[in-house]
Amino acid sequence: MNHIPYEKWLLYVKDELPRGMKNEYEDHMYECDHCMALYMKAVEAWEDDFPAIRDGAAITNSIMDEIMQISTVISPAKEEGYSQQKDKIKTGAFHQKPIFHYVVAAAMTLLLMSSGIFQTISSYVNQFEQSAQQPNTSFTKHIMNKTVSIVDRVENESKEEK
Repeated sequence: MNHIPYEKWLLYVKDELPRGMKNEYEDHMYECDHCMALYMKAVEAWEDDFPAIRDGAAITNSIMDEIMQISTVISPAKEEGYSQQKDKIKTGAFHQKPIFHYVVAAAMTLLLMSSGIFQTISSYVNQFEQSAQQPNTSFTKHIMNKTVSIVDRVENESKEEK
C-alpha cells in the first residue's frame, strides 16, 4: 500500500489540495492506519494556527439554528425552531421524569404491603429457618422426607382409583 507523505497531509490540513485529491486522501485515510496517524500529527502541528474560539455556546447555537433551517427546508412539516425543540427535550414526557418513577414505586410498595405479600414471604422465611435449625435433621434429609411423603400420597391415590 502506498502511504501519503506527511508533507501532503499538511497540505490537506491547510486546505491547499484540490477537491478530487481531498476525496482520495479521505478514502485512503479510512483504510490506512499509518496515514491516519500522519494526518493526526499534521493536525497537531497545524493546531496552533487554527483560529481561537471565543464563544463556544454562541457558535454551537448558530450551527444548530442552521441545521434546523436546513431540516425545515428538507422536511417542511417540521416547523419547530431549535429553542422550542430544546425546551421540549428539557421538559420531556411526564412518564419519563424521575418523580413519576418514584410515585409508581411508592404506590406498588403500598399495594404489596396492604395485600400481605411481605408477611407471607416473611412467614415462609421463618418456616424455612425453623426447619433448618432442627437438630439432627439436615436440609437434604428434610427434602427427601417431603419427597417421600409426596410419592406415598400419589401411590395411595393411584391405588384408590384402581
